[in-house]
Amino acid sequence: MSPKVISFSGKGGVGKSTLLVLMLKHVIETNKYENILVIDADPDANIGDIIGKEIKFSETIGGKMTKLQERIQKRQIPLDVNKNQIIESEV
Repeated sequence: MSPKVISFSGKGGVGKSTLLVLMLKHVIETNKYENILVIDADPDANIGDIIGKEIKFSETIGGKMTKLQERIQKRQIPLDVNKNQIIESEV
């Protein structure tokens, strides 16, 4: 089955997270996809709480970016390395 992108957006409190979890439950139950990536761009992300999984900041894209910035500041990464290559290897 070809990859699909489903996006939920809107103002706060309109049910985006609830809708996401219901859609995720449906997709898992119908076994339509082997791999599912869920991205919560909300700075106060709570998807982990809703699905019952503790998500450490270091496991998030923001956490990976913070680690990358720290490594660059400490000069642990050569300047000629493409930033996207590093991010892809970390995520």
